[in-house]
Amino acid sequence: MTTKQRTLVYAFAVFMLAFGFDIINNSIMHEPGEQIYHFSPFDITFVMYIVFTLLMVRVLLVKLYPHKKVLLAIGLLLMFPAFIFFRYFLEEIMMPIIINKSNYVDSITFTYYCVDNITYALYYIIIGVLLFMLDYNIAHQQKIKQLEIKNKEAELDNLRAQLNPHFLFNSLNNIYTLVSEKSDNAADAVMRLSDITRYLIYEKSNTCEVRDEIKQTENYIQLQQLRFAHDLTINNTVTGLIEGKQIPPFTLVTFIENAFKHGDFRDSSIPLNIQVHGESNRLTISVSNKIGQLNKDSTSGVGLSNIRNRLQLIFPNAHRMITRSENNIFTVELTIEYP
Repeated sequence: MTTKQRTLVYAFAVFMLAFGFDIINNSIMHEPGEQIYHFSPFDITFVMYIVFTLLMVRVLLVKLYPHKKVLLAIGLLLMFPAFIFFRYFLEEIMMPIIINKSNYVDSITFTYYCVDNITYALYYIIIGVLLFMLDYNIAHQQKIKQLEIKNKEAELDNLRAQLNPHFLFNSLNNIYTLVSEKSDNAADAVMRLSDITRYLIYEKSNTCEVRDEIKQTENYIQLQQLRFAHDLTINNTVTGLIEGKQIPPFTLVTFIENAFKHGDFRDSSIPLNIQVHGESNRLTISVSNKIGQLNKDSTSGVGLSNIRNRLQLIFPNAHRMITRSENNIFTVELTIEYP
């Protein structure tokens, strides 16, 4: 709870204990024309020892719970004489001086007074404990949520850090090939990689616009085209409502990178198919390619596994990512459901 919320809860509890329950009971039981509540000067002392008890119980619990339970038990037991003495001081010593009247008749003994007030003390002490435990559990749950958020952010940062060198390593390998072959396309490849790297470094959010991701895929495809002597056959389709749709950065780029890294593009009759389709509360992405036989390496699947983990953190229970190999065609499909 915030300080304001805590204050309101305690104030409401004090009001209900001092007046609220009596007002409710009298409003049900009173006769027509009878006053619902009769104010007494002792209502003031009533509020004072309720507030005293609730605050003292809270102080004890804040200081000693949950690590010093023995001292806490002793402290709560000492609350009984503290409550009794404080009420006796207010109503049997101070009030006779102020209004010349005490709450109890003069004939009662102090022993009787103590025994009579043990029940009251127990009642308010229990209320004080319950109010603290409510506040404590709410604060504890908030801390757990904050810790989960921090752990999630740390894990996403770690996954993003894994993806960056993985992507750059693969791209630099491609450029190295162009340079070693003294290709005129090497300079253009470096410029395109620079644009993509800028996006990779400065896109710090957990999600990005699908439009931005599509722009980077176009850049990446052009970078990959420089490796081939022939024009690549690519079916790139974007349909439906994609404005405002969010995905983790480099999701689509990683799907396409995986296709280029492990696919076979020599057969123009089997193109690289890229499909992005948006609906009001759903986004579907599909990338399929012919499976290459000579493009396997030790890092196979690193990018897809990374994306899968990021999706699980950002869209838990709101996405489905599947991969399949059929008739020598590899397909990765991603569906994200939005609220």
